[in-house]
Amino acid sequence: MNETDFDTLWADFLDVPIDLEHQIAVFPFFLGRIKALLKNKETISKEELCDALKKSIQHATSI
Repeated sequence: MNETDFDTLWADFLDVPIDLEHQIAVFPFFLGRIKALLKNKETISKEELCDALKKSIQHATSI
C-alpha cells in the first residue's frame, strides 16, 4: 500500500460526492470488517484499516 493513511482516506471519503444514505450505509459494513479482522488478533494495521474502509465504501455505493 502507498503512503495513504487512514486519516487521509477518511477525509477523502467525507468529501466524496455520494448521498447521505450511502455514507451512512458504509458504517455497518466497515464495523463488520473490523470485527472480522479482530476475530483472530488484537490489533489492526493502518493498511488493513484503509483496505476495510475502501471495501466498505465500494460495497455501500454498489447497493
